[in-house]
Amino acid sequence: MILIFKSKLIFHMKDYQREDDMKKLQLNFKNNLISVLEYIASSEKSQFYQSQIPFMILGEELYEQWHSISYVRDKEWFQSIFNESEKRAIWDFDKIFNEFYQLGNDNVIRDTNMLLMNKDWKIIQSKAQDVLRVVLQS
Repeated sequence: MILIFKSKLIFHMKDYQREDDMKKLQLNFKNNLISVLEYIASSEKSQFYQSQIPFMILGEELYEQWHSISYVRDKEWFQSIFNESEKRAIWDFDKIFNEFYQLGNDNVIRDTNMLLMNKDWKIIQSKAQDVLRVVLQS
């Protein structure tokens, strides 16, 4: 069973006791992580995403999607998806990504063009590209 509540995924392990279900969950979750990183890493993909859902606030949506991923970082099933270098890259990215949002960049976050041109966002994009290289090489 997967519950979705305010863009956060809540997993109940008892529903994923079978090994094949767990592997499917892990693969799906890893693919979601890669997808979110691809949107963060690429201005072109971000703009395309925004064009598909014009009323969406891109900066908030990417934050919520990433936060859903980091929400389960301490779960055993999540930890077993990634090797140590992948986890290190993901959590290093998580730290700077969250710092950007904690700095009070509300005007930048709410405007897609400002977000994609922001110098701090460019650093985040570069870091997301680094994480993708690490995760996709394995």
